[in-house]
This record gives sequence, structure tokens and C-alpha cells, in this order.
Amino acid sequence: MMSNEIDDHHLNLFIPTILNSYRIGVLIVMITYEQLQTFLSGVRNEMVEHLTLYYGSWDGTYIPEELHQVPHFPFPNLKSFYFYSDYHRLELEWPRYFDWNRLCHLCLVMPIRPSKVWEILRQAMALESLKVFGLKPDVDGHHGAEAVTLPDLTSLSIQVLNYGEPCQLLHLLRYPNLEYLRIKGPNVVWDGGIFSSLARQSNFNKLQRFVFEGTITMDNFHVDRLLNDLPNLRKLSVPDGTKISQSTLMKLTDGGLGKHLTILAVGGVRLYSRRFESTMNSLYKG
Repeated sequence: MMSNEIDDHHLNLFIPTILNSYRIGVLIVMITYEQLQTFLSGVRNEMVEHLTLYYGSWDGTYIPEELHQVPHFPFPNLKSFYFYSDYHRLELEWPRYFDWNRLCHLCLVMPIRPSKVWEILRQAMALESLKVFGLKPDVDGHHGAEAVTLPDLTSLSIQVLNYGEPCQLLHLLRYPNLEYLRIKGPNVVWDGGIFSSLARQSNFNKLQRFVFEGTITMDNFHVDRLLNDLPNLRKLSVPDGTKISQSTLMKLTDGGLGKHLTILAVGGVRLYSRRFESTMNSLYKG
């Protein structure tokens, strides 16, 4: 079920007549900031497992503290939560009442710092997939925080704002069973040192596919170092303009690098594929 953004009167009618009366498994709602407290306080539906919440406009006026507090989170059996907002308001009280332990899939689309994501994930230990779109840098990097282990996480997608630093978030997490990692954004600031350190802690032993999209600062980004950090990687996609040396390609073909790699793509163009390995070998030997 989906609801377009509605006024307060119709929202108050919609909650008891529809949301609290029917067996709804999937719910997509568009509401304003001012309506959030009414929505979360009035709804109670234990059947909802998939919630998409579009957090609408806010005129910037002061909201009394009592409107930040919600006695319960109305969807106790939620398995997936997609939250969209043009501005960051997750510092409100209501996330404290969320039963994060049941959640398997989480998507946050908003300007948000790694430290705030870290606070949320401390309660979401059962996550299998995580998407964070709108990551902006922490001023202090939040390096002193104890990392959160997500043992069931297999898929992680991070989209950063301009000059964002995805390794600030990666540094705050541990994901021993991660299989898919996607990083996207304009002018991504890459910290190869942090990534290598995380790899040495066995965070990427099961990583099968790594996708970069957008643009990335090349000074600290080296494909050969990345492949050394990810010995079991099968597919690697890097942005257009990434330099791949002939020596790196030779190491790929003779097994000295990326022993399990089947595809290396640059800007969507397959530069290397194990299917063509014999052809490449003959060309180099000739």
C-alpha cells in the first residue's frame, strides 16, 4: 500500500480506518516532518514487514521536544526499512523505539555522517544488506569508536556526497561475510591505508564483487594494491580513467595477482576477463 503526502485531517482518518484495520505487508508512506509524530504514535500494525518512508518538507521552524518522543515503534515485525529525507533528522527520539534486531534490510537516503550510521547499526545486528546514500564526512573521523560487527551482512552500498570518504564508515564496521561492496559518488576520497588495514583483519575474505562508480581521487587508489587486499575477489569494476599498468595485467594472466578474478572492468569496459586469458598470454609471448 502506498500513500501520497496528505494533510493532517486525512492522515488522522487514514490511520484508524486503513493502517490499523488491514493486514498490510508492504507500506510506502510520504509525510511531512510535522506529521511524523502523529504517524508513529497513532499507527499499530504488526503485519507490516516492509516500510518505505518518504520524509517530506520541513520549513525549518522549531518543533517542541515533546513531538520528538514516541511511546513505541508501530511496526514490531519490520524486516526492511527504506528511509528517504532531504535533511537529516534521525537524531530524534523515535529510532530508540525501533526494534532494529529484527531488521534484515536497511536503506538510508539522506545527508548523514558515519558516526550517526554507527549509532544506528549498533542496534541492527541482523542486517543482511545496507545502503547508505548521502554519506558526508565526519570532522574527526570518529576513529576512536569501537567497531560494530554485522555477522550476516552480505551486501553494502555507499554513496557519498562530494569529496566524501567511504572508508570512514567502513572503518566503523566489521563484516566477515560481506560478498558485495559498491561505492559511488563524485570525487570520492579513498584511503587505501585504512582499507588495507581492514582487509588484514579478515573483513573481505568472502568479498566476490567490488564496484566503484563516479569519480575517485587517484593519488591513493591503486588496482594492484586493491587486488592484493582482496585475494578472493571475482569481479572488480573501477571508474573510467583508472590507470591499469601492463605489469598488473601480466600478473593477472600469470596468476601472480587476483587468482580468482574473472572480470576487471574500467568504466564499464571489460579490460580483463579470464575467458580471454589464453589469448592475452599468446599476445604477450608473441
